[in-house]
Amino acid sequence: MNEKTDPLAEQILEDARKQAEPIARKAKRRAEDAVRRAEQEADQRHKEILDQARERIRTEELRARARTELDVENVRRGAREEIFREVRRRAMDRLGELTASADYPEVLARLALRGLAAMSGRHFEVVLRPADRDALGERTAQTLRDRAATQLGRRVVVKLAEDTLTATGGLAVRRTDGKQVCDQTFEALMERLWDTLREEIAADLALKGPAQTQTAPVDSAKTEKP
Repeated sequence: MNEKTDPLAEQILEDARKQAEPIARKAKRRAEDAVRRAEQEADQRHKEILDQARERIRTEELRARARTELDVENVRRGAREEIFREVRRRAMDRLGELTASADYPEVLARLALRGLAAMSGRHFEVVLRPADRDALGERTAQTLRDRAATQLGRRVVVKLAEDTLTATGGLAVRRTDGKQVCDQTFEALMERLWDTLREEIAADLALKGPAQTQTAPVDSAKTEKP
């Protein structure tokens, strides 16, 4: 039997073709839907990747800006600290120049009197630099005794200490029992004055540009200029 001319075979083929057409159309639609979903997912993923990339770029930009601002502030802070150090150095140099001036004996006398005024007791010693002890020691002790009587109303015994101190200038006054000491050296004076001086410098710098001051630790003792 020839399948090409067999009516039954032709019918089977025809039925198969009829069944195949909707199946093929459905399969095609499914394929097209799958392609469309794949394209949509690809577009969405591409968008997400771009958004993530933009976010990374934005984050890096913010980080870079923050690093730059920090670097700039560090430079400013370093410049301010350099200014502080230079001002302090020059101030100490100016104080050092006092030791060669005709006013130095009076400076020592005033420092000694203020030191003594901050302490109690009757018996004291003045401690000076080696050069000052030799040249001005007895004079300073005598002046302190006299001014304590006239200006403070106190009768005190003041001796010249056997030991000396190392300083740019100034002196120390102490009770002979060692229980009270007032350091009136130029270094101690600068340390006590530095907080106020630094704040004034920082305020002046702030008027000239952005600044944030950092207060350095200083001695908390009551201070007076020589």
